[in-house]
Amino acid sequence: MARRELLIALANLSDAFTRMLSEPKRYQQDVQHILRFVSINHTIIAHLASLSYLLQKESNSFRSEHLEQVIETVKTYFENAIAILSGQADLVKQADSTVMSKLNQQMQVLLEVRKLEIVEGKLETSTKKTLMETKSVLDQFNFIYSNAAVLCKIIKEHEGEMTSEQH
Repeated sequence: MARRELLIALANLSDAFTRMLSEPKRYQQDVQHILRFVSINHTIIAHLASLSYLLQKESNSFRSEHLEQVIETVKTYFENAIAILSGQADLVKQADSTVMSKLNQQMQVLLEVRKLEIVEGKLETSTKKTLMETKSVLDQFNFIYSNAAVLCKIIKEHEGEMTSEQH
C-alpha cells in the first residue's frame, strides 16, 4: 500500500513538472533545480525499492548497530527538505555526515578478510555469504544516504535563489 502511494505521488510530481514545462518560458522558474529535484526523487525511490526487496529476502541477515544511525540521518535530510519547502528553515537540524563511513569501514574489514580467504584458496565460506548480502544492502544505503543529502542541497539552493530573486 505504501509503495502504491509513493508511486502515485512520484507520478504526480512528474506530471506537475511536465505541465510546468508546457507553460510559456516567462512563467517557468528555476527549471534546472526542479528537474534535478524530480530526478533525484526517482533515484531515491528506486534505491528504496531495491533495499526493501533485499531486506525482505529471508536469506539476508545483514544487521549493524550503525544502521539505525544511518536511517535517522536520512530521515533528518528528508525532514530538513520538508522544513525548507514549508518555509520553516529554522527547523533544519544538523545531519550526521559520518554515519555512513562507519558502515563502510565494516565493509572494508569484511572485504579484507575475504581477500585473505581467496589467497588461501578458501572459496565457499561464511564470509563470502555475509559479504554478498552485506555489500548489496550497503550499496543501496550509500545511494539513498548520498541522494538524500543531494536532495536537501538542491532544495536549499532553489530556496536561496527564489529568495534572492524576490529581493
